Amino acid sequence: MEPQERLIYLLQRHINHSLSAAETEELRNWSQSSADNGQVLEDLGDPVYREAVMRNQQQFDVESALQRVKNRAQTPVRKKIPVYWYAAAACVALLMATGYYFQRSRPVIHTPPAVAHTDDIRPGSNKAILTLADGSVISLSDAANGTLAQQTGVHISKTADGQLVYESAKESAASGPVAYNKMETPNGGQHQVILEDGSKIWLNAASSLRFPSTFRGAANRTVELQGEAYFEITKDAAHPFIVKTAQQEVKVLGTQFNINSYPEEAAIRTTLLEGAISVALPGSGPQLLKPGQQAVVTANTVAVVPVEVTEETAWKNGLFSFNGQEFRTVMSMIARWYDVKVVYDYDPGILHIGGTVSRSRRMEEVLKMLEVTGDVKFNVAGKTITVTK
Repeated sequence: MEPQERLIYLLQRHINHSLSAAETEELRNWSQSSADNGQVLEDLGDPVYREAVMRNQQQFDVESALQRVKNRAQTPVRKKIPVYWYAAAACVALLMATGYYFQRSRPVIHTPPAVAHTDDIRPGSNKAILTLADGSVISLSDAANGTLAQQTGVHISKTADGQLVYESAKESAASGPVAYNKMETPNGGQHQVILEDGSKIWLNAASSLRFPSTFRGAANRTVELQGEAYFEITKDAAHPFIVKTAQQEVKVLGTQFNINSYPEEAAIRTTLLEGAISVALPGSGPQLLKPGQQAVVTANTVAVVPVEVTEETAWKNGLFSFNGQEFRTVMSMIARWYDVKVVYDYDPGILHIGGTVSRSRRMEEVLKMLEVTGDVKFNVAGKTITVTK
């Protein structure tokens, strides 16, 4: 495939929210190669523009998009502010009891205040540690492509696009006890694994997944999650797939869903994109979810609510989608992805944030966008962000 054709392919998959983890990394590298490229990807985070692209074009016109960025850059009023973060005037006008929200608005003349900083902190990337059943530890970001290990009749390898892949070894059969492995992503890391049954799992930053190297001989396909992951599960009616977290158990036959189970968050959120799943707490009956629904687990209760699934899975496609999130939740997302610590010299109270921005942007740029609200400022020293007024 020619480079231009490949780029069109990646951008089209980005528009359709269907990028793989490796493709996301490839597109991120392209966006970081120039400011104009980065702005093209940033613009596609605007739902209005993205909808127009999907409605009017059979395939994404890269040259037209780049020219659009260049033309806009020649207009001083618009030069420094991404289109969907024009927020200050709208936020003041739309003050709500629950706090301020970023809103898409007509452009206003506004220069975001400068973030006080000492370091240029770049976004996260594909990074993870794999711990094998025998205690061996493999850095997936440092390991060479190819075979990593052999376990219970399973071949473990790293592909050229960075995926961790488990495959049945044809030359041997599974024997002995089941070998459990653990993949862990640090702050500032994410990674994808393809399990031996073909199921695909994307692990977000500061998360871990414990799983058997093979499901052969087991009644169920069971894994354990801490943090956040997106699942595309291979159908197998005879062997349900089960995801266990600290407070719940999710059971599926074959489907696409996302689980956010960070221990520091107030709730566990399980979002169903396709198929059907059940969510159960210890000692209680299962709650069934339909596509477009989310199970919210707090304490010992489960609430099922409708959600916009593309916003809940935006991280998998290289985006922050804050969707009216509380400010402290937003800062937790930033802390995990950029591998920084957040401290508060000022409590913003019930401030809420909305909007979409690429996770490939430098942290300083994201913080400047948040400062547009006028409610907070940031000082960055080393790997610490201090929230001030």
